[in-house]
Amino acid sequence: VVLIDDAKSSASALGSPQPLVTDATSVRPPSVLSLGNRVLVVSPAGGDVGAWVLEASGGGVQTVSTTTLPGLAGARAVSASLKQDGAGFQLAVVAEIGCTPQKLALALLPLDAQGTFGTPAVGQVAAASGGFQTATNVAWQEASKEWLATWLVDGPAVRSQRLDASGKLVGPASDLQGFVGAGNFGLSFTTNASASVPAQFFSVALTPSAKSSVSLSLSYDYTPAS
Repeated sequence: VVLIDDAKSSASALGSPQPLVTDATSVRPPSVLSLGNRVLVVSPAGGDVGAWVLEASGGGVQTVSTTTLPGLAGARAVSASLKQDGAGFQLAVVAEIGCTPQKLALALLPLDAQGTFGTPAVGQVAAASGGFQTATNVAWQEASKEWLATWLVDGPAVRSQRLDASGKLVGPASDLQGFVGAGNFGLSFTTNASASVPAQFFSVALTPSAKSSVSLSLSYDYTPAS
């Protein structure tokens, strides 16, 4: 972790790097969430998953609190999200366990206003299948009072699973029908012409939205025809 001092100006400066863990194995960057004037970092660490609440101190970064999630042993990537819970928060962490074929697991744990972690509850989101399950995301849906996890599967397709506030599955997983398989999408060029090119999904982002329960964004990999 590196503190960026005065990040919004041309006089910004990098502080000294501070390692959080020395034996992390992760195929994707850690999750970094805002906690007001603090940040929450969640990442595979050692044999499972670690979480740290950090704050700036004396030109560097100090750890306010930390915890491990042994119920997510073997994680190789994580996605995390927070929901307000009284004066504190509930933290949701979805982990990709192992290499292909991965299984997906969820840890829910309280985080109080002082930054102290509570006891996690761990459950399964998806059992290992014959193919990959990756690019996980999780977000709270206030309207239905549920968590929604999404991830990419062979096809490719975007799969989703609803979970209640305690982490229990709500119904079966389902593929989002508008995002199943290789598809085509339109491109608008400066000539005002349009073209349709093959597209393959390679990432999916899920974030809370003020206008709807959640907002889903997809990234594509494409090669325009010559």
